[in-house]
Amino acid sequence: MIFEVDNEMEMFVQDTRALVVGAGVSGLAAAKLLNMIGTSVTLADNKPKEALPKGLFELEKEGVEILTGGMPQEVACYNFAVISPGVPLNVPVMQALKAARVPLIS
Repeated sequence: MIFEVDNEMEMFVQDTRALVVGAGVSGLAAAKLLNMIGTSVTLADNKPKEALPKGLFELEKEGVEILTGGMPQEVACYNFAVISPGVPLNVPVMQALKAARVPLIS
């Protein structure tokens, strides 16, 4: 997979913390890209570990924190969150991110 990132985007996300919500195709791609350009990434999904793609856990070796079976309890520590397309807007983590005023990207 080849990613092209412009300098403006790289400057925006480098040395920041991001929460990627949803470990499907979109979430996995977002986590890979953000990690590649220097973002500290947490990838979270409500599904249990066994239900997620095996390749997902290769990202742990690259420094991505993987949370399965739930979402982080604290979200104010993230500079922004990337929300996968299949994540409903009314789930508790979305409400927590909005309450903490964490910028959302979808």
